[in-house]
Amino acid sequence: MKSSPPAPAQVVDIATQLARALATAHAQGVVHRDLKPENVVRTPAGVVKILDFGIARIENLDPVRLTEDGAVLGTPAYMAPEQLRGQPGDFRTDLFAFGLLIYEMAGGSNPFEAGTRTATNARTLEVDPVPLSKVCPNSPPRLDHIVATCLRKHPAERYTATYELVADLERLQADLSADVVRAAGTGRREVLDPPRGGAGALTPCWWWACHQLTVSALYVLMMYPAWRVRSWLPQPWGTIFLLTVLACAATATSLRLHLWFTARFYPAELSTERARGLPWTRWSDGGFIASLLLAALAIASAHQLVAMLLVTVSVAAAVASFMIEPTTARAAFGGTSRSG
Repeated sequence: MKSSPPAPAQVVDIATQLARALATAHAQGVVHRDLKPENVVRTPAGVVKILDFGIARIENLDPVRLTEDGAVLGTPAYMAPEQLRGQPGDFRTDLFAFGLLIYEMAGGSNPFEAGTRTATNARTLEVDPVPLSKVCPNSPPRLDHIVATCLRKHPAERYTATYELVADLERLQADLSADVVRAAGTGRREVLDPPRGGAGALTPCWWWACHQLTVSALYVLMMYPAWRVRSWLPQPWGTIFLLTVLACAATATSLRLHLWFTARFYPAELSTERARGLPWTRWSDGGFIASLLLAALAIASAHQLVAMLLVTVSVAAAVASFMIEPTTARAAFGGTSRSG
């Protein structure tokens, strides 16, 4: 990373890429624990990469502490308060270091670094940094809020999930880009404080969460048509149809809501939960879709409109489950196309 502060738009671009890389690691349960300028590089093509996961830990394998036997791991100037105290830590420890990196990149200096390690630790534990916008007047005020949130002394006051940090940065980046385009005709080179939301708010993480809730709502809404169709089928097939649809819808809906909840409140566990739930979700989706198609064939001659509804919903569910869902998951979290 460059020693001289880059332009605000470049700061936001680097911050966004860095946050996405952290979100991918955190979604796999990996906490870096030593994020600092030396471990972040920007290639000639402008791609930001995180290096040296040498002291990283897998949260699911070591869920209690970031340290062992009283040892403090990391670089003092970039440690979070909980690291310095030897207290339990998680992905939010990386968010603190992230905030320091962005602050230093934009403002030119680490707000806590002092002449000695003891003084640095004391400042990290006790001193609130000067707002970034006062150190770097060209910095967008909204970046000020993002960095300040990451640098909260108490982990509970930071972002509750790394993808929320990514979403805030993507919104800011989209607004900066849009304002640069609009400002081109006026001769201005850069807009510093874009106040709007707009289409930039629809991030990959937002689409993934929206997909989970939308499919769940669709399954729930199909319970009443399934109840009606039951009475039009010969017994015991009507009862078998209803119970199959109910079981598949309940399983798929519960798993999707579970993933949504996990992503929001326990993002470090999301990768494990996605892997555990994937087979169950796929089989439930397949059973739901097959049941609707078979029922549609059985009632097509006597109830054409309802049969059309069942076919439409089954096709939509198949596309949503086996095409859209893997794509949204890959866009939001990277890696393979798992459902969550």
